Amino acid sequence: MALASDDLSLLLRGRVNVSGLSGTGPELDLVAPGVRVLSTYPPDKYAVASGTSQAAAFVTGVVVLVLAKHLAQGGDTPIGTPSQVIEHSRRGTVDIDEPGFDARSGCGLIDVDDLLAGTR
Repeated sequence: MALASDDLSLLLRGRVNVSGLSGTGPELDLVAPGVRVLSTYPPDKYAVASGTSQAAAFVTGVVVLVLAKHLAQGGDTPIGTPSQVIEHSRRGTVDIDEPGFDARSGCGLIDVDDLLAGTR
């Protein structure tokens, strides 16, 4: 899954701000929060970090929630394979830039509520 990171605080104010550290292009699947994210930092601290690594951690957590719901329902959902997880994630987005897919924001910003609701 190819990700870009965005500044969620700006998105909430209607401004798209895909991080300059993010890749763009036809391979991009979606965007997740990844700018100024509070994270753990060795050895025993917290730090603010930005980038696709922060966005990847966010998406990983969302995918784990989706898979947990899939398993809780006895595997009776439309997301049984890795490629189905990617497709499900692409459909569970909010368009934030050009209408439809675009090279800067992929399918859009990941929408946790929509993804979990679509796991039926």
